Amino acid sequence: PLNFEIGKGVSNSTTQTRGNWKFDEKIKVNWLQFVFFRYFTKQLESFLWFGYLPITQSIYTSTEELIK
Repeated sequence: PLNFEIGKGVSNSTTQTRGNWKFDEKIKVNWLQFVFFRYFTKQLESFLWFGYLPITQSIYTSTEELIK
């Protein structure tokens, strides 16, 4: 529904007044920020996850070596 609403607002803005256009611009910018933020957090999440894995793996192997 959100997608439809935003698309409708942006397409309608061409036939509407300047005031409404400003509002639509704001929606568009917020939407882009939201999408980018989601994408960025996902990237960060996966990066941290893949960053942690080797670290924990190396710690685990080194402790195993110490125990031996």
